[in-house]
Amino acid sequence: MSIFIKYFQPSWFQIKTRDIIIYIDPAYLKKYYTKYPKKIEFSTWPDPIDGLPEKDLEKGDVILITHHHKDHCKTVTVNRLRHTDTLVIAPKRCIKELGNNIER
Repeated sequence: MSIFIKYFQPSWFQIKTRDIIIYIDPAYLKKYYTKYPKKIEFSTWPDPIDGLPEKDLEKGDVILITHHHKDHCKTVTVNRLRHTDTLVIAPKRCIKELGNNIER
């Protein structure tokens, strides 16, 4: 089985196999992607971190958020990477931002 790991600066990963896609700590930090040709942004206010570095990222089967920082607990980012059956695992502190539809 092939496993592909893609790193996005400064701190997140996409792990992909033939059967599953996992995102770990997805976060878009505009300062790292100012010259990145594939970037997309949803907004620049109030935080310049609402977006993704690539608009063609596949939907994830699992999204793992390991800690409560505002760059990771972003509804717009998680919703862009999830489909209806995606398992989102996050700390309890992320409920305010992500809602109750997460595993803790």
